[in-house]
Amino acid sequence: MDDGITGGTLANVDSIVVVRHGVLVYERYYAYPEQKIRFDATTRHRGHSMTQSVVSLLVGIAMERGLIEDVYVRLFFISSECRSPYA
Repeated sequence: MDDGITGGTLANVDSIVVVRHGVLVYERYYAYPEQKIRFDATTRHRGHSMTQSVVSLLVGIAMERGLIEDVYVRLFFISSECRSPYA
């Protein structure tokens, strides 16, 4: 993956952080000449599509473990911590 990013095959990747079992196993930040921001561990990122991917992964794991039976159930019915004041 690193070769793909530095070689230009995987564009628009500015950082990769991998945590496994609560341990940081890989961390790398990339800089492109046209970027105004130099990314590091303190730089805030927008995580729009990344967030969708992570939530999808977690829902799949929860369904496999029988914690969620139906993907069409609203989140606030699954967890009391997610209760909406407007529900």
